[in-house]
Amino acid sequence: MARVHVDVCVVNEQGELICPDREATTPKFSALKPVIKANVPGISPQRLALIMGLIEEVMQSPLDDACIKTRSSDTVESVHEILKKKPPVMLLFRYVALPGNILAAYYVLQNKFAAARAALDDWSKLKPAC
Repeated sequence: MARVHVDVCVVNEQGELICPDREATTPKFSALKPVIKANVPGISPQRLALIMGLIEEVMQSPLDDACIKTRSSDTVESVHEILKKKPPVMLLFRYVALPGNILAAYYVLQNKFAAARAALDDWSKLKPAC
């Protein structure tokens, strides 16, 4: 089975940067490839590989269906953002207040107090994680 190195870092709720060293396996749902090819003529191998990777991640996610329901629009929008011609530097989600606090502290250090207030306001209402 082919393996591809994955280097995805995250910041947890405690503000710790975590860069795990892991490998992603080739998607296990290869029976879906011919179905996708038949329904999306001319799909490139790169796009098909991305689709297969996304399917595998969703199928193996530890989130239960109720959590997936609350996060599905965020997940789809994240993929849209990542696939833009100029993707964002990072994606931030309103499940915890930490990103707003970090941005506010960053702006305060730069004497950008209105931006700091705006960051805190943006994160004043959190979305339930599930």
